[in-house]
Amino acid sequence: MKQRYMIKGTIRMGEFVRLLLTKEELAKPSEKVGIMEMASNIHHVMETQQTKAIMIQQPDTITISYDEWKEHVYKVDDIVWIDINPEV
Repeated sequence: MKQRYMIKGTIRMGEFVRLLLTKEELAKPSEKVGIMEMASNIHHVMETQQTKAIMIQQPDTITISYDEWKEHVYKVDDIVWIDINPEV
């Protein structure tokens, strides 16, 4: 499974570099929510907002070697693709 992420920060820790990532969607569905629909579904709206807030405060991270970072020179706002596959 490939996911698209934007680098929001980098932290060097000795021989490693930690990349702080936020998930990027290529196309987001348009949400047209009327005030009555929002009022009737307020619990779902609140849960969605809480999830977004947590994801912003605790970004996904991946740790790579400093040599790999130096080779690609990843920086803030770069787009990277992360491929996650189960070991078979």
